[in-house]
Amino acid sequence: MRILFLSNSRFSATFICFVVSLACTLAGCSDGSFTGSSSSKKTPVDLKDEKDITDASDNTKSPDNDDEPKGDNGDELDEDDEDISQGDDNETSLPGETIESEDGAIKTSICSRDYEVAGKSNPYLAGAPNGTQIAYSSGIDDKAPSQSPQLVIPKSSKCLQAGGKLYFKVSGELNHGPGTPVTNADGNLSSIEAFEKGAYLGKSGITAPMTSLLGVFIKKSTAISQSAPENLDFTSASSRNYKTIEPKLGQVFYIGDGKTSAGKYQKVIVPLGADQFYFGIMDSFGWWNNTGSLTGSILWEK
Repeated sequence: MRILFLSNSRFSATFICFVVSLACTLAGCSDGSFTGSSSSKKTPVDLKDEKDITDASDNTKSPDNDDEPKGDNGDELDEDDEDISQGDDNETSLPGETIESEDGAIKTSICSRDYEVAGKSNPYLAGAPNGTQIAYSSGIDDKAPSQSPQLVIPKSSKCLQAGGKLYFKVSGELNHGPGTPVTNADGNLSSIEAFEKGAYLGKSGITAPMTSLLGVFIKKSTAISQSAPENLDFTSASSRNYKTIEPKLGQVFYIGDGKTSAGKYQKVIVPLGADQFYFGIMDSFGWWNNTGSLTGSILWEK
């Protein structure tokens, strides 16, 4: 009887082990999942942690990215002003707007932020080193940097490439001095005069309404040493109402409010060799006493 009992006990134990093993096999379990020992299989918690890490890595960006773009005049965009090449990387984050030109609707991108163009901005000092003076017959001088024009730093170097198509957004008021009428960017249409010195410091002469907004493209290395191009005359309303203008390097041209009499944006073509653009104000001499300012920014057509 004792031998039979032992045999039955071994049989029972063997049978139990067999049943447990079969059940485990059917359930698809493993030793690791039962014993809690270290294994290569990952628990749902492990997998979730890895997904969180991956998601965080995919979405990592600097806090400043949330603020771009702020708009043309946002201080956060000033870092781009230090390095034109940064603008190429940010073009897609600097959308402009759809504007109406004489050619129809034009989709644009931002070339520059808003710039305050002081009434004292003499375009003939564009590219001139500090200390450069322009002496007039009245005995009054203009001097860089006190009367220097406003340099534009583009958000993308591409918007100053030869053949680029630019459009100007302008606002503000200024006057020629005490007792003179306040005007917008089109200038004083009842007072149209020529720059006293004509072609000077590598720039063309110009005739245009007093205190109107002007522009000039230059090549920095030859800005004041190059031969000046021919003078431009914007005396007539039709000359100021151009659809498109293609100024040469150093050729001072009329911008006004940047629009035709019909309210359509005017197109300005960037000349070959240009690497800088300046906003200036029209005067015949002595910019030092002009007051007020205009705000100018540039859109470009890709």
